Amino acid sequence: MNNRTKAYHLLSLNSLLFGYGFLLFLAWIISMVESNAGGGIDSFWVAVWWAVGTITTVGYGDVTPVTTSGRVLASVMMLLGIGVSFIVLVKISLWYFQPLASDTDQKLDKIYDELRGLREHLEG
Repeated sequence: MNNRTKAYHLLSLNSLLFGYGFLLFLAWIISMVESNAGGGIDSFWVAVWWAVGTITTVGYGDVTPVTTSGRVLASVMMLLGIGVSFIVLVKISLWYFQPLASDTDQKLDKIYDELRGLREHLEG
């Protein structure tokens, strides 16, 4: 594994940890903001349930934020959830396609070496 690949893996892991940690933090804030508003988010665990449904775009609708600040935080959480989901999809795609690209690069290097050898033979 080269340094670029190692850096990518570390970056994607850090991004996922930060993203999900931030989402849990926002769920905690939502639980504080919405606990007495009557919208159904009355505990941290209900807020986590709502956050998971929101960031995965399932959105059951069983609980929703009813305050303005709760809805603003919900919008931030939705956008962040899309970003974190995108990182996961890119990570899976690269894991799948990277060996194919590496194999193609090796084949191209071999072809270039053969072409150089032919050029040297013709010019020599």
